[in-house]
Amino acid sequence: MLSGLVFANRDIKNESKPSPKPSSIADKDAGRNERKLWENIPDGIKFKLRETSPEGKKVNASHEK
Repeated sequence: MLSGLVFANRDIKNESKPSPKPSSIADKDAGRNERKLWENIPDGIKFKLRETSPEGKKVNASHEK
């Protein structure tokens, strides 16, 4: 029984992880289009205003430190 556990554990460790799928140009374009649509709704407009305000710039600067 112990040897079965050892071999089972070995099989789990030797499994290879799937490589991440490279993003395609179509995926990137879809993301850009979604962001443009989001920026035109009220929440997106408020976010852009907050981001460009002096208070928003302070928050971004403190976050980058």
